[in-house]
Amino acid sequence: MLVLDRVPEGGAAARAGLRHGEVIVAVDGQAVRGHTPAELVTRLRGDVGTVVVLRVRRGDREEDVRVERAPYARDAGR
Repeated sequence: MLVLDRVPEGGAAARAGLRHGEVIVAVDGQAVRGHTPAELVTRLRGDVGTVVVLRVRRGDREEDVRVERAPYARDAGR
């Protein structure tokens, strides 16, 4: 599982409605379990404007969240 530790304000994840503490259980239909952090980063990255679908656990339910990839700003939300 991949717990969201930081969701920069104004970033792609925040615009998609993701919040601190939520758990990503799958990326584009593939479970995150059993993958290294480096493998997960590779799966999350992609061309700006493309979409990645994250299966997110929110409390006792799960739902798919579509995130449109955007340029990464390291200081977003500061």
